[in-house]
Amino acid sequence: MEDQLRSGGGVLVELADDAPMADGPPADGEGEAYSYVGPGGKDKRAIIYPLYLNSKKTVQQGRKVPADIAVENPLAQEIHEVCAQLELRAVMEPIKTHPRDWGKFGRVRVELLDALTNEPLNAQVTTRKQLLREIARRIPRLQSRVNPPKQTHLTIQQQLGLEPIPAHLLAQMQAAHAGPMPPQAAPAPHRSGKKGRKKG
Repeated sequence: MEDQLRSGGGVLVELADDAPMADGPPADGEGEAYSYVGPGGKDKRAIIYPLYLNSKKTVQQGRKVPADIAVENPLAQEIHEVCAQLELRAVMEPIKTHPRDWGKFGRVRVELLDALTNEPLNAQVTTRKQLLREIARRIPRLQSRVNPPKQTHLTIQQQLGLEPIPAHLLAQMQAAHAGPMPPQAAPAPHRSGKKGRKKG
């Protein structure tokens, strides 16, 4: 079982992956007013970063699912979409980053247990560990993965060289850099013989 170290009030607290609890309550104005706050103001939502599911990362780098179900470069939007499929209340925080993966923006807060009744919102997914594995299995089946739209512009990560540029965009950039060939002027018609004098 993998553990996660979190900082709270200057004290590192070790939490197991299969615990449904998440970090402390969100800052003012952050997230939505769901019933995720339990007695004492404890935030009971799980926090999911794309890093936890990324097949490009090792366990030492922060991956928290087995390599055989990990997903290549998952997005916070995809995590949020899967949570909607699972009928779990989730809030996406697009500007948050993980300290070990600062180039990847976005994380999702997910409510697994009702704060008042302590009952699971989805009986099939009651812990963070179960949630991570279910998200990893479902992301490849999302419509955006099965029939991905062609990318039309570079992301910030691609501009900074943190992610590879898709082949079709690279070809467009190379073609634009080369530029179109200038039009060739039509050659002047060739005239043979000398111009004779007009006889009067």
